[in-house]
Amino acid sequence: MILPVIEKHVNYFETKPLSGYVAPLDDVYLSLESWFSADFQERQDKVLAENFGFRNTLVCLYNEANYSLFHKSSSPYLVVGKEDYLYEEWYIKAHYGLDYIGADSIRKKLEMLKRVQDTLTALNKTLITIYAPGKAAFYPEFIPYKWTKLKKDSNNISVFEPLSKRLGINHIDFHSFFIEQRGKLPYPLYPKNGTHWSFYGMCLAADSMVKYIENSCGIDMPNVYWDSVVADTEREYDYDIANAMNLYNSAKGLEMGYPNVKVQQDTSLDRPSTIIVSDSYYFGIFNFGLHQAFRNNRLRYYNKRVLPDSYTEELSTSSVSLKNEIEDNDIFIIVSTDVNLPRLGWGYIEDLYKIFFETPADSPKL
Repeated sequence: MILPVIEKHVNYFETKPLSGYVAPLDDVYLSLESWFSADFQERQDKVLAENFGFRNTLVCLYNEANYSLFHKSSSPYLVVGKEDYLYEEWYIKAHYGLDYIGADSIRKKLEMLKRVQDTLTALNKTLITIYAPGKAAFYPEFIPYKWTKLKKDSNNISVFEPLSKRLGINHIDFHSFFIEQRGKLPYPLYPKNGTHWSFYGMCLAADSMVKYIENSCGIDMPNVYWDSVVADTEREYDYDIANAMNLYNSAKGLEMGYPNVKVQQDTSLDRPSTIIVSDSYYFGIFNFGLHQAFRNNRLRYYNKRVLPDSYTEELSTSSVSLKNEIEDNDIFIIVSTDVNLPRLGWGYIEDLYKIFFETPADSPKL
């Protein structure tokens, strides 16, 4: 019983830190006011509960027992599926249509997107929408049985994609493409212990994005290529869910492919200036270096903060002039996986629409 107290002070054993972010709790100094208000006791109770010897190890052992013995996660939003395939709960909900917003709402959103796209086209600019895949749609057979009885008749992607095609919206349907290519490629497009497309799948998507832009705009851009692929167990990018579970032992994963990905360096090629509005599915592509294919490449991450600017100092999208952004860039890309389709663009489409159609005095001149 006293060993954790001793270890807290001597810190003799080295333990690995837990994954995830927890806001540190500051100590409350003892005073008559804090004592009689019970603020001191309550805060100290929380501080001591998160700062005792062997805590990290005990947390990992507890999580390991839940995972290995009972096939469940200690995290409320993580789902352990059949054969220990891991999912984030909201991807299952999206696949089974539990977040379906209805055909009328989808049509209204896409008609607005189409008007914005046509206006940008008249300005000699290009808007592209990318439907990224979802893990639950890619591996539906491993979803726990209890979820199947909740399945609805329709989901968002089943309406978004065909309606986009009928309305003439520039889009790439990676959602359907990944499902169609399952088992046909040398390496998995989705990991067992990760939530995003695999690093290998991400590289294929980046290459396809560049080719789509080239064909749409009639330009020749730096290509994405790799001269070798290393086969390995799931690395950090493909292991993000399991990493967040803080297990004592590593979860068994699939053999994945890791291309030695590069971007062609040729100053004679076209490098358009680009704005990306995306969820976390583009984050890996942004970080591996695809921005080198563009003259300027800003990522509006969930349309809240701007990267790479926020790597050095926080820059929110509300601080950026949208009118100047329209004038200074050539290509606008909106990326969303199926779980974020109800919020497609995270307000960016609506903001562009207001500039073009609701505030004509401030609109860029055609």
